[in-house]
Amino acid sequence: MQRRELLQGALILLGGTLSESCTRAVEVPIADRTIKTRALTTGQQGIAHRCADLIIPDTDTPGALAAGVGDFIDYVVASWYQADERASFIRGLDALEAESVRRFSASFTKLEASHQVQLLEELSAVAERDAESSWDQGGAEMFLQIKELTVTGFYTSELGSTVEREYVPMPGRYDGFFKFNVVGKLWAR
Repeated sequence: MQRRELLQGALILLGGTLSESCTRAVEVPIADRTIKTRALTTGQQGIAHRCADLIIPDTDTPGALAAGVGDFIDYVVASWYQADERASFIRGLDALEAESVRRFSASFTKLEASHQVQLLEELSAVAERDAESSWDQGGAEMFLQIKELTVTGFYTSELGSTVEREYVPMPGRYDGFFKFNVVGKLWAR
C-alpha cells in the first residue's frame, strides 16, 4: 500500500480535508522524520499525547500511542506547522492545562480519566457549534488540530493501516454476493 493511498483513506475518515501542514508531513517517509527543534515543552507534550490516547485508546486493538501518534504530533508541530498554527496549538494546550488546574486543582495529565474526558467533550462541543466558551482561548481550535493529527497519524502508521484496516488488493474478482460483515474492518485500497 502506498503512502498516498493511506492519506486518501485518512482524508475520508476526516471528512475529506487535511491541513496543508499535515498533508506535507504525511508524505515524508517515517525514517526521514527528524525534529531539529522541539516546539512543545515536556508538559505540553504530555497533554497532547494524553489527548491522542483518549481520542484513540487501546481497546482490543492498539491505540494511538502504540501506533506512534505521539511522535507524529511532535514531528508535525515542530517541523511542519506554520508559526500561527503552532502558536494556536500551544495556546490551546495551555488553556486546557489552566482550566484543568482551575477546576480540579491538578494538571491535565494527573486528572482522573473521567475529568480528562469531560474537558475534551466540552472542547469538542465548542468546536462543533463554533462558539466561544468561558475558558476556551483557542482550546477548541487545538482540539480540532489534535483530532486531525491523531486520526491522520494513526491511520497512516503501519499499525493503523494493517490492524484497523483490511487490505483488499485491486483488481480483484467481482463477487456480487460478498458478505461485507466477514471483513469487519475499514477497507483500504
